[in-house]
Amino acid sequence: MNLTFRLLVLCLSITMFISCTGDGDDFSSVVTLKVVNLIDGADNLIVKIGENPIDYATTKAKVPFEGVKNFPILAGSNNNVEIVIANDTLTPVYSEFLNIRGINSLYLYGTLEDQSNLLIRDLPKQITDSLVGVRFLNLSKVSGPIDISIEGETETIISGLEYQSGSDYIEFPAKAINGSYRFKCIDTAGNITFRSTTSIETVDPLDEDDVSVMNNITLVITEREFASSTFYNIRRVNNY
Repeated sequence: MNLTFRLLVLCLSITMFISCTGDGDDFSSVVTLKVVNLIDGADNLIVKIGENPIDYATTKAKVPFEGVKNFPILAGSNNNVEIVIANDTLTPVYSEFLNIRGINSLYLYGTLEDQSNLLIRDLPKQITDSLVGVRFLNLSKVSGPIDISIEGETETIISGLEYQSGSDYIEFPAKAINGSYRFKCIDTAGNITFRSTTSIETVDPLDEDDVSVMNNITLVITEREFASSTFYNIRRVNNY
């Protein structure tokens, strides 16, 4: 093999490597789909990606109720994503072809009789020491726009958070002197009754059983029925 041929092979190899690793339409890169199961009554969701059949009885692609699981999918391609409830594999609760990039979360919520979903791009902050990032997501179907504040303070953190919309991650100090945060949600339309046990969520960044410093979390606002009234139900998703 002469020197000229070797140089030609080397140049072709470098060109192919650059083409496959650039930031253009990279068919070989993988992105993350984070599936969040908030469907009341759905003990497990089964996630099927692609056209190949799976064994629903033995698959590990299950997301328990109030659980989160990451699934890798190809970027720049139409990925067939089908999700079923474990005890009803014939009726998908979600079936879409997704062509996405970056980190994305798919929230499935509601009841067994009335499910909804929201696909949202995640843009977590690079949290530094002694900070915690908190994002708020309104998935309450019956609520009006939501105002969010810290209990005991007059300033509103977020005003008029609409249904199926989310805030950016907001940084809060997470030193011992700051203590914990109790976030209060108020329905500006008056459709949701305020109730301290479900309308307030406490976040203590220094409690190991709560959430550690330098994390991003999402507080998902839904609703629940109790004693002929509708109240907020706030669920936490520990993201990054």
